Amino acid sequence: MSADGPSESTSRKIIQTEDGLGTEADVELKVISPLLTGANFLEIPLKSIKAKGYLRATPLDKAAGKAAGYYPDYSVWEKALPILIVEAKAPEVDAAVGYREASLYARHLNQNYKSGLNPCRFILSCNGRQLLAGYWDSAPELDLSVDELGVGSDALESLREFCHHRIIAAHAAQSLAAIRPRRFVKP
Repeated sequence: MSADGPSESTSRKIIQTEDGLGTEADVELKVISPLLTGANFLEIPLKSIKAKGYLRATPLDKAAGKAAGYYPDYSVWEKALPILIVEAKAPEVDAAVGYREASLYARHLNQNYKSGLNPCRFILSCNGRQLLAGYWDSAPELDLSVDELGVGSDALESLREFCHHRIIAAHAAQSLAAIRPRRFVKP
């Protein structure tokens, strides 16, 4: 940092980690929160983001040792539909573990809808160093270094093109249209 303020490279970063990322809570607070809500990032309104406990616990994977049930760290809702699941992990945990958990939870949510309708389409996983983004039923589309997610960077632009608020809102509108009855009949 210069005497005049933050350097250009520091001000372009998504987060400032001078004090470090030691826990999953640090990753949620210092990386995921600004990424989801920031005006230069994904611009998802706070009212659309639900934290742990909003959804009921689900025993997704007994092999993973989740005996008490699993809650995603964040879920993003548009038009009353779950659209995005976000999983945070501590820096020492592989982001792929979170990606797998987010995928399982999205699958669980999509089972509440008719076949072929999958409103919970997008998933993100981040351990503070690596961010994985993709669709609930496939391998990650994006594998990005958190350090590369500065304002104006190619990495951030690819993430914005993948799951910016306007993208997930459009998907929610399409999903809602598929749920609504096409015609009504008088009783």
